[in-house]
Amino acid sequence: MQEMLTYIDLQGKVITADALHCQKDTAALIIEGGGDYILGLKGNQGTLHDETKLYIDDCVASEDIAVETAQTKEKNGGRIETRICYKAPSIDWFENRADWAGLSCAFAIDRIFETPTGISSERSYYISSLDAQPADLLRLTREHWKIESMHYQLDVSFSEDDCRILSANGQKTFNVFRKLALAFHKNYISGINTKTKPSVRHNMFQALLSNDILLKVLSAAFTVS
Repeated sequence: MQEMLTYIDLQGKVITADALHCQKDTAALIIEGGGDYILGLKGNQGTLHDETKLYIDDCVASEDIAVETAQTKEKNGGRIETRICYKAPSIDWFENRADWAGLSCAFAIDRIFETPTGISSERSYYISSLDAQPADLLRLTREHWKIESMHYQLDVSFSEDDCRILSANGQKTFNVFRKLALAFHKNYISGINTKTKPSVRHNMFQALLSNDILLKVLSAAFTVS
């Protein structure tokens, strides 16, 4: 990733990355290029992760500390997902702050999933060079999730990671076709007026079995509303 950052225009851009890329050199390259960053935190940054987790968890649990928050709620199929962003009131507590170029805030996001089988939740932690409002931080991390979700679908539904094509141009061409097919199926599924919508993988299988469904998928892609 650090090599890639030297080839692209970072001016005015916000780079989001998961914990694998939460590195001081990566943050420095982004700031030097005129961009900003949001980096996920996990165990690979032990001290920073542990201190951030401890501080934000204490702030959220305390009734005496005002924590800026933002919340969204979405219903997808039979699942309701609530996301809550908690922005740390300060990062003055972090002794090694100067080692991270541009570091301006830390925040956490709770994701609460409600399904017919029960409720589950998880909390993720982030650092950023943006001293932004929680609503903006929530939106930006959500955009990152959309990209990860697409690549997950390409792997799970299309087995992209198992592709044995050796040609770089061949890989690029098939990647375009997979993304196009994924967009066609998702567009078709979004228009199905049923309480429970099929998964992309299931819909692909149905299109293989039935030319009628395949034609409906293609027709929906070229229908102008």
